Amino acid sequence: MTHSSPPAACPAVRRTSDNARMSDMLAAARQQEGWEGDVRTDDGWRRPLNFCDGFRHDYDADVATGGWEFIVLRPGLSIAIVDYTVNRVTVRRHRPGDNLVLSAVVSGHSLIDGDGLEGRLAHGYCTLYGLRDGDEFQTCYTPDQPLKYVSVFVERAMFAEVTGLKPDDLGGDLRDFLEARRPLLPHTVPLSGAASLVAAEIADNRMEGPFRGAFLAAKAVELACHILYVRAHSLADSMEAPAFTRADFDRLRRAKALLEHRLDEPLNIHQLARKAGLTRQKLQLGFRLLYGDTVARVRDKARMARALELVRASDLSMIQIALETGYEHPASFTRAFKAAFGHAPLTMRQLAREGVSFNAIAARPANC
Repeated sequence: MTHSSPPAACPAVRRTSDNARMSDMLAAARQQEGWEGDVRTDDGWRRPLNFCDGFRHDYDADVATGGWEFIVLRPGLSIAIVDYTVNRVTVRRHRPGDNLVLSAVVSGHSLIDGDGLEGRLAHGYCTLYGLRDGDEFQTCYTPDQPLKYVSVFVERAMFAEVTGLKPDDLGGDLRDFLEARRPLLPHTVPLSGAASLVAAEIADNRMEGPFRGAFLAAKAVELACHILYVRAHSLADSMEAPAFTRADFDRLRRAKALLEHRLDEPLNIHQLARKAGLTRQKLQLGFRLLYGDTVARVRDKARMARALELVRASDLSMIQIALETGYEHPASFTRAFKAAFGHAPLTMRQLAREGVSFNAIAARPANC
């Protein structure tokens, strides 16, 4: 089978006009005449929220289905709730300002690209980063692929006041970003079950008025704490690890891409290390540091993400899906799938064909 690799950088395609800090966009939108109602932008409509400082942006139909919200929850703490599907390959520019950003993906994926900056937003993971004020990057979106994620923005100068944590509690490059303003390159941390639940609660919350603002403020800090705890302990466990260069991190990303694109013909740890140009020790420690998990667990999560996609959206048999995702025995595949999602593959397919969303399925007891 031919294995394709993901693009190394965002393609030169349609761009939107989001080349500003979101706080600046909010301030500019408030100054526009007619902000009491909808405000026209280059690619859609923006309207104020009625419970706090913030707005909702809905895209024009030829750009995307859905939109996103940006909400100032309290001084130093903001949140973006994104839920849309683009209708063509799209690149968006971002200038997050002097903030620590934690982007937890509920579903879908997107590439991150910029000057010296490379990463990925991926289902089941949180990507955290911090740039110098004024720096920018871009994200790339694939058409017809739903994307839902939550980004928490904590102003660097107010980090301790917002979270109750000190830079020394975090250590490593997070401390360097908070204290010395050194850029924090994107790091991916797997979402625990608790963190995934919080991200989904934020994305799907339907409260109104001040109750929604209070709920989102509490959940934003809770999500940040879940993610920073995992990140801090991953660093603590790796204190005796050998030093990693930028080239090593590039090799680790290549190893992860190899792992994800050879699910049906999996490489063992020695083969993966050799193809990536790393020692076995650096490969294993690097995955813990960069992705927050072991090589085997990262592979298993990739298997299940691919399996879920094929079960819900393809007509392949369960035997074919098992082989496609690296399981030699269908029974082993069925056990792993049910352990991951709470339902057998055939049940999941039937629910999908009945139009039941994945979030609704995840909240449903397995015997329903």
